[in-house]
Order: sequence, then structure tokens, then C-alpha cells
Amino acid sequence: MPNKLDYLTEAGLLAQGIHEGNQKLSVVGTNLLDIEKYILKTITDAGMEPTFKGYHDYPAASCLSVNNVIVHGIPYDYTLKEGDLLSIDFGVTNHKHIVDTARSYSIGEKPLNTRLINAAEESLREAIKVSFIGKKTGDIGNAVEQTVKKRGFYVVKELMGHGVGDTLQEPPQIPNHGKPNTGQVIEEGMVLAIEPIISTKNVRIRVQKDQWTITSEPHSLTTHTEDTIYISKNGPVILTRDLKMGKI
Repeated sequence: MPNKLDYLTEAGLLAQGIHEGNQKLSVVGTNLLDIEKYILKTITDAGMEPTFKGYHDYPAASCLSVNNVIVHGIPYDYTLKEGDLLSIDFGVTNHKHIVDTARSYSIGEKPLNTRLINAAEESLREAIKVSFIGKKTGDIGNAVEQTVKKRGFYVVKELMGHGVGDTLQEPPQIPNHGKPNTGQVIEEGMVLAIEPIISTKNVRIRVQKDQWTITSEPHSLTTHTEDTIYISKNGPVILTRDLKMGKI
């Protein structure tokens, strides 16, 4: 009989495959609606559910955020162009068990995009390294913030990671900043979505009229990366990344 971790692992494997497809689609000339269709079809064809679709009436399976859109960009009729920075965020639900994950892609060659994406990825790696039983959420946030600062960028302090359970967002909140040994204690069996959200400037967030799309104020390039992890007695199990790829 499959258990919680079995279902999460299965959902995470599907998410990994979707990331590979998203990377191939994230090129000049691709329409955002085609990425949304690919994600929705891949999840439903696998017999799983797109977590985002219908969550608090959200209308899509993915959040596709371009340039100064930080998170929650609703897919629309937009064709990617040279120099864009695209963040793709989606969730997969498998027998009520959820993984939440995001990656960012530079469309064409743009050094600033690459530096920002690499900083977010590095900060996620450092955060996962401290995600052990007995550590605290402040340890995770501090690892993100210090890594991002060293790269010359800024965390978006108003947005944060979270626990994942029967619903998409549950306690504990996981800020991308903080002091070591503060916050909630990390316990065995927790499922955490750790998601560095960073910017080239120190920004505030602005929620647009659709009540979903969040942009930067002032205008700034932003990026978002996210993995769901399971806290085991032996350490964090990264569910949404192919470790054979050597990324973490």
C-alpha cells in the first residue's frame, strides 16, 4: 500500500520531467499559453491533478511570470522574446499529496538573467543543506538571505516559502531572511516548499488588478526557484529535482 512519501515521490518525478520540458520550451518565439497547455496536459495525462488550477479560483495550472512580474503571473497570449526572464511555477497533486516547484529561465543570452538565476539556485542549495530535524525556519531563511547578499542581489522579503500538506500552503511559513536558531522547529515528516524569490533591487510588491499577478515596485528584474522537500530522519529528501543531474 503506497504511503505519503510514495505519493510525493511519484508527484515529484512527474514535476522533474515537466521541468525538463519547460526548459526546452523556454526559448524565443514560444507563447506562454503553449507552456500552460503543456503543463496542464502532462499532469492530467499522468492521472494527477494540477494543484494551482482552481486554488482560491486561480484560473490556470501554472504561474508564468516574466521580468518584473515576481510571482503568480497568469498565463496569457505573450510570445517570449530575446532577453526575457521567465519564472515557471506549478504544483502537482497525487492522491491529495502535493509538491510545489518553480524554475527560472533566461530567454536567449543575457548575463544579468543568468547571474540572478544562479544566485537563486545557489541560495536554494544552501537552504536545503540546513533543513534537518531540530533546525529552525530562521536557519533556512538566513541561508537564503546571506547567499543572495554575497551575490549582490536582494530577497523579496514579503514573499516566502511554506509547508505543504493536504492543501497547497500550510504552516510553517519560511521567510527568505531571518536569524539562525529562530522561528519554528523543523520536525520529521514535514513537507516544505522552499522558494527563494530574489531581485536585482530592494523592492516592495504590488498586487495587480487581477488580484493574482505580483510585480516589483520599483521596476526590477526578479527570479524564483522552488523545491519541495520531505524531512526524513536522515535529512531532507528533495522531491522535485533530478539529483542525477548534479544540480544539488
